[in-house]
Amino acid sequence: MKYNNYPIEISYQHKSLKQQILIKFNKLCAGNMIKSFFLSGLALLIGFNTMFAQTENVGIGTASPDNSAVLHLGIDLLTDPRGFLAPVMTTAQRNSIITPATGLIIYNSTTNQFEYNSGTPATPVWSGIFADSNLSLADGTIFVGNASGQAVSVTMSGEATLSNSGVLTLGNTAVTAGNYGSATEVGTFTVDAKGRLTAAANLTISGVLPGGAAGGDLSDTYPNPTVDKIQGTQVISPLAPAGGEILKWNNAASQWEANADENTQYFAGTGLNMNVTTINLVNTTVTAGNYGSATEVGTFTVDAQGRLTAAGNTTITGTTPGGAAGGDLDGNYPNPTIAQKGAADGQILKWNNTISAWEAGADDDTQYTAGTALTLAAGAFNLDNTAVTSNSYGSATEVGTFTVDAQGRLTAAGNTTITGTTPGGAAGGDLDGNYPNPTIAQKGATD
Repeated sequence: MKYNNYPIEISYQHKSLKQQILIKFNKLCAGNMIKSFFLSGLALLIGFNTMFAQTENVGIGTASPDNSAVLHLGIDLLTDPRGFLAPVMTTAQRNSIITPATGLIIYNSTTNQFEYNSGTPATPVWSGIFADSNLSLADGTIFVGNASGQAVSVTMSGEATLSNSGVLTLGNTAVTAGNYGSATEVGTFTVDAKGRLTAAANLTISGVLPGGAAGGDLSDTYPNPTVDKIQGTQVISPLAPAGGEILKWNNAASQWEANADENTQYFAGTGLNMNVTTINLVNTTVTAGNYGSATEVGTFTVDAQGRLTAAGNTTITGTTPGGAAGGDLDGNYPNPTIAQKGAADGQILKWNNTISAWEAGADDDTQYTAGTALTLAAGAFNLDNTAVTSNSYGSATEVGTFTVDAQGRLTAAGNTTITGTTPGGAAGGDLDGNYPNPTIAQKGATD
């Protein structure tokens, strides 16, 4: 007999007794009688479990429960296949379970997935059970765990987006793509907490005033330090220096001190001479004059004091080329020849309009006419005379001047005397006054 075509069979196997107790409900009537017998059989199995206190397992729907399972649900003895239905509840109902056992399984109808307690009864953590092949996500969304430990789908936002092909793309910032920094500019950047450039620009490099404490022979702070030492030795000045005083070395005290200029001896050094109290530069062997021109380069010799000790002029000349000629030339520089390029005796160069090139060919149809600046007489071409007078132009004192026409001919020629340029403006350094007649600067000396 079947209940709703469902033959009920519960088997119990005890390992110690090596025997099996089988309770079948296949010839009973339906309704409460089946339930009564089922409960009685279940109580009997529980009784056996309590009585023997040994390892056992229970099979429902199978006559041979697996030894590794406490409860084995099978379909071997079922007329129609059936599944296992876990308790179905909402998230709120699940959270109201009192001290859920670790490993307890339920089906959450709120999230539509199986869940199990991966935590402890005191601190449950409900984790979802699903297979990747059954996942369903909207385009552009990902799974993220929520505060309840559940995987929920969310859409990526913020500074990055994720395409449905798995491409992660950073969002654009306000920075203009380009090159920053150069020989005259410093690239400036703003970086956010995520290490991204949010602003970029160029700043022109300019001088920066020095700052901080001065050292060495200086004291106070930059940019306005004061001289405190000379070559590492302190300058001692208990009182403000009086007018006309100088710094003198006190050998006994090993220090510099302000004192009257009462016994200073001056001597003329290298490149100088002294006449009483007047110091002058010594003349060198340089001849006073102008050096360098349009045709000459001025040459100079300078001594350790920066004075010119020799000066002269060198005529500007070209450099003669050398080596083998190539391209349309044969032979060697400086005297190459036009390459023959396979022309036969008597042939001329003709323009081939088809290939846009000059090529050697027979002189069988060429007509010659005299063009600009040429005359033709009896088959001979001659250059026309210009207004230039045959002569030599340019010398050590004159620069040759020329006028050239479109054909590259000189149509006018003359000489221009070479002259120098008188210096002008205010003198500086060790000089006072104005050029071209400066004087040696007084530099604070007194009588």
